[in-house]
Amino acid sequence: MLTVDGQSSIKESYSYLLIDESKSTGGIPSKIFFPENADDLISIILKSSQLKQPLRLIGSHTGTTGGAIPNDNEWAISFTRMYHIESIATNPEGEIILKCEPGVTISTISEFLNDAGNSQYKVRGQELLTPGSHFYPPDPTETTAQLGGTVATNASGARSFRFGATRCSIYALSIITPNAETFTLVRGNIVDPRKGFEIITDQGSKIVFPPFSYRSPQTKNASGYFSKAPMDLIDLFIGSEGTLGIFASITVKLQESINIVAGCTFFKTLESAFLFADFLRKENDVLSIEFFDESSLKFIDAYRERMAEPIPKFPENCTQAILWEFAEKETGSFQDKYEIWESFLNSCDSSFDNTWSGMESKEIEKLKRFRHALPESINAAVSSFKNNCPLIRKIGTDTALPAECFSSVYKEYLRLIKKNSLNHAAFGHLGDCHIHINLLPSNEGELNTALDVYDNMMELTIKNGGTISAEHGIGKLKCKYLEKMYGKAKIGEMRAIKQSIDPQWRLNRGAIFEKF
Repeated sequence: MLTVDGQSSIKESYSYLLIDESKSTGGIPSKIFFPENADDLISIILKSSQLKQPLRLIGSHTGTTGGAIPNDNEWAISFTRMYHIESIATNPEGEIILKCEPGVTISTISEFLNDAGNSQYKVRGQELLTPGSHFYPPDPTETTAQLGGTVATNASGARSFRFGATRCSIYALSIITPNAETFTLVRGNIVDPRKGFEIITDQGSKIVFPPFSYRSPQTKNASGYFSKAPMDLIDLFIGSEGTLGIFASITVKLQESINIVAGCTFFKTLESAFLFADFLRKENDVLSIEFFDESSLKFIDAYRERMAEPIPKFPENCTQAILWEFAEKETGSFQDKYEIWESFLNSCDSSFDNTWSGMESKEIEKLKRFRHALPESINAAVSSFKNNCPLIRKIGTDTALPAECFSSVYKEYLRLIKKNSLNHAAFGHLGDCHIHINLLPSNEGELNTALDVYDNMMELTIKNGGTISAEHGIGKLKCKYLEKMYGKAKIGEMRAIKQSIDPQWRLNRGAIFEKF
């Protein structure tokens, strides 16, 4: 197992492990470990427990909330060498399940499933798959993200509109406690948080969780520990941001592949785009509804020459776009819907003439690359601004709102931004009323203004029953908003959950809770 010792060595050779896409700053750990298996992980955690040493769990640095950024003198664990798919099996419900190490990336899973049987290493049970027969439903936007990180934040993607966030596809978790004991949770272990519950580790110890009364919102959510009554115990650990335990292995549920048709349709007004989104939500075979507003299309135009993939010119006079996916089934094809869709598009002053089509797999991949090019370009812009002003970091919303108030609140967001003359780019998961508004300050004055506007947007979100983080988690950057969202008493219940399994508060200090 590779171990890097000393802050000077880490700063010189491994500084890329000390940041994430938020571009915020942290400290320098005293050691970084690169475990290769669960035994390595247990040995690190046991030693840290004996020394009461805080630990920071590090994934692929694709997070945006600073949760994986180390503090000074912590021990950091990088999962980059735990990248194997371990086995394939069938669960009692007849579903194909894939057991993975936490460091495997989303792209690796996709590549393996597309070429099952011909991978670089043999996987036990791979005869259950044929190339392209199954897929992993959550489809997180950042395909370089590690599976462990996506489970830790309950990440989602475009197709989460139809298939749900990561939580919905997790079948089992093998977990190491902060004192190096182990247990495995398999979906189906139902508990009542109102009565409290307990976990017995493989070593025979009892972890007792006190009763808690708070409940997670009904909107798409990745804010704080999950709670509903009753609930599956595994869901408490999904979205816990590495603060309750360390994942040694993760077993995900796969779905049989489907034929997908996609398109990116352009509109002249925000209202027309929102009307089409409402129409798509009622279509049972629509998998995703992704949105690009006027600011994002202008941003793409400004950065078009710097993008790795060539992007066609947008249709004339169009200021908004919706990228959609449709699942074709034996009972009906997209052609059966064509005239109905065209008629509705005409009522929105658009048409399939204003649509980039994705009827073949290569065309669909081009559309997905277009979707991914925008956040990648935004991250590059933030890095450029940071070169001129080191205080600059990414300031982006991750809010989801109840459908009935989404349009009015979103327009109020835009009014605040315009009033303060801030550059921005807005895009995201319109199907779930979940939009990322990226504020793009280029100097210290604009940064301060952007932070004030962000505060106001969070207040608006909470006031209207929304969630402050729908897929990226709380990390270090959103702790104060979490308390505003739930209130001190409910945050106290979450802290009691943390205290039950990590009484020394050694795991990912500063994530979810500002103080320990």
